[in-house]
Amino acid sequence: MIRHAAFITGAGKNIGRGIALEFARRGIDVVLNGRSDRAACQAVAAECAALGVETLIAMGDVGDRAVCRDLAAQALDRFGTIDVLVTSAAARPHAGFLDTSDEDWARVMDLNASQLFWLAKAFVPGMLERGWGRIIGFTGMHAIRGAHMAPTVAGKHAQWGLAKALSHEFAARGITANVLSPGPIGPADPNPAPDKPKFPKLIPMDRRGTPEEVAAVAGMLVSDEGGYVTGQMIAINGGGTT
Repeated sequence: MIRHAAFITGAGKNIGRGIALEFARRGIDVVLNGRSDRAACQAVAAECAALGVETLIAMGDVGDRAVCRDLAAQALDRFGTIDVLVTSAAARPHAGFLDTSDEDWARVMDLNASQLFWLAKAFVPGMLERGWGRIIGFTGMHAIRGAHMAPTVAGKHAQWGLAKALSHEFAARGITANVLSPGPIGPADPNPAPDKPKFPKLIPMDRRGTPEEVAAVAGMLVSDEGGYVTGQMIAINGGGTT
């Protein structure tokens, strides 16, 4: 049986943590990337190791091309091949368009879109050698619906578009590429107001999703049963938008 290894950006908390644990339960070794909170990644690594997989913590800003190259080299040196890539790290500044500087635009685009390009360039050759690979990017409701967050919306659309391009180029060679689009994800309000909708007109299910619900879809995509799903945007948002 071939053993797989995954590289997960933004792995120290929330959705990234949930996906790391889901993969660990499936016997997939994990590289856990975070920008600065090593303690959070160490905690996730301990949880994954307890499930019987090998782990590597690779700290660094994946919005920087040189850092991505270094992190990819660390991962390949440890595991030989990374055949699952998940790019969940993101930036979501709320500045209006006219208040967005050139530097802000470049920073958000690099993190929200270019990380997928840089890391896929590093890992796809090994996927091709094995004839198997899974790429999971992230878009979001802001990208689908539009929002007063120009670089965030543009960057998330770019990641979605790149995943479709990768799917067309590599699907016949065993590599799938998809993006997930989560809605509001996080803990439920501990003191909800009685009879008051939490997400009026936005989320028909009227609750936040959980990291585990997003991770379950990622788990399906890396399974044998998910092998015919590629080039797709999968919305996980309680019916908020498609």
